[in-house]
Amino acid sequence: ATLPEPRTAGDWTAQEIAELQNSMFAEDVAEYQQVVESKYSNLFEHLRALFPDTFPKSQYTLELFRWAYLTVMARAFGRRIDYMSLVPFADMLNHGSVRVKYDLNTDGNDMFRLFPSPGSPGYKKGAEVFNSYGRRDNEH
Repeated sequence: ATLPEPRTAGDWTAQEIAELQNSMFAEDVAEYQQVVESKYSNLFEHLRALFPDTFPKSQYTLELFRWAYLTVMARAFGRRIDYMSLVPFADMLNHGSVRVKYDLNTDGNDMFRLFPSPGSPGYKKGAEVFNSYGRRDNEH
């Protein structure tokens, strides 16, 4: 299976962004694009300095980096753990307005755990498990 192509407002044309008539949004989009480009430049400048034959510019392009970066950012867990992590299958959970917690590497076990927050009703056997992707309804 192939991961879907990540899409952001950075993929919009200047005209599409202008149609929103929101200069703050346009500035945010431009700033985010600059952040991604800066991360790419800084990382690959360093890698090419250390390993010039391993990371040719023709193969490790900004376009490829952007795809990888946005894919990770769209699926990563990390707000409440020490570092961002891609967790196989966890990004497949449907959104629900539920209170959940997660942790990683508790007691040195290298395991990711996602569980209901204390005080929430929990899950009955056989019930679907949800993750909260933030305060939003299921239409978004």
